[in-house]
Amino acid sequence: MRRSEKSPRPPSQSLRSNRQLRLFMKDGDSSKAKAGERCAAVLEAIHYVIKGEKILKSAGLGIDVIPVPREISSDCGMALEFSCQDRDRVEHLLADGDITVVGIYALRKGHYTRL
Repeated sequence: MRRSEKSPRPPSQSLRSNRQLRLFMKDGDSSKAKAGERCAAVLEAIHYVIKGEKILKSAGLGIDVIPVPREISSDCGMALEFSCQDRDRVEHLLADGDITVVGIYALRKGHYTRL
């Protein structure tokens, strides 16, 4: 492929580009995850993020590695973003991989809320 040609975006990046649409999702008082709702898992260190990404992708989950949002932590770092509907499976897979989750946050009304 020549440098001037762009490769097509993987599906995970197209989800990120539609983040503005998710900001307008109606958020009720229910703690159940809604279709399309995204969560972020903050881990102890970047090597756990890399290891977690590999584990979750090999399990067939759609995840992205994102910078930790400032409203969660002012520290520099990365987090794993995934569908909130997959939360239980994500936590189980990470625990099986000996990866400690510092916190899981849901993106609701444009802000992250700790779950």
